[in-house]
Amino acid sequence: MNKDELPELLKKNNLSYPLILKPELACGHKSSHFMAMVFSDKGLAEVQKHENFKRNFIIQQYINHDERIYKVYVYGDNIQINQKQSTPNLMKEIVGLDSFFFDSQMPLNEIPEIKQYIKGMKNQEIDEGQVKIICDQITKRLDFTLFGVDILRETATGEYYIIDINYFPGFKGVPDLCEKLREHMAKKFRQFKEKNKPQNAQIRRLKLN
Repeated sequence: MNKDELPELLKKNNLSYPLILKPELACGHKSSHFMAMVFSDKGLAEVQKHENFKRNFIIQQYINHDERIYKVYVYGDNIQINQKQSTPNLMKEIVGLDSFFFDSQMPLNEIPEIKQYIKGMKNQEIDEGQVKIICDQITKRLDFTLFGVDILRETATGEYYIIDINYFPGFKGVPDLCEKLREHMAKKFRQFKEKNKPQNAQIRRLKLN
């Protein structure tokens, strides 16, 4: 796609600045955590000149979320919700830039463009009922029973957004993880065994009768 066509495509898809751009690369590649924040058409053109963004990349609306990300872990019928420090609320008027690059694995206070705007996250309750609805839909649509999902709550509207789904996360902060995983896997095995139980024994009994 011609770089001049991209701003028009953003409008057609109701995407507005700020945006976050991510390379379309799997985790493990050295460039998979190299990202860009974009605040204007000028910044978008600048980012597209970078080697990492000459290939396919993902564009997402940046959601201001009061520096808080909810790390949700699901194992069977159980849900664990942790809160983690995230990036600050950002607008071009705040940072005074058209774009900047960053490594998402760097500590936030080491990213020069944003460290001065970090105020520090304060724990805030999340609607656990809404989280369960989100997780149930992921399980239903993707057939996942062990996964992690990152959720944001938009500052202005309070709406929830899914920003990432990991089909086998680290389950950081989940107590007694080994035991819970063992119980879940044993339950799945029993369900599989019951579902695939051979019918031969029942057929033989019918013949004998």
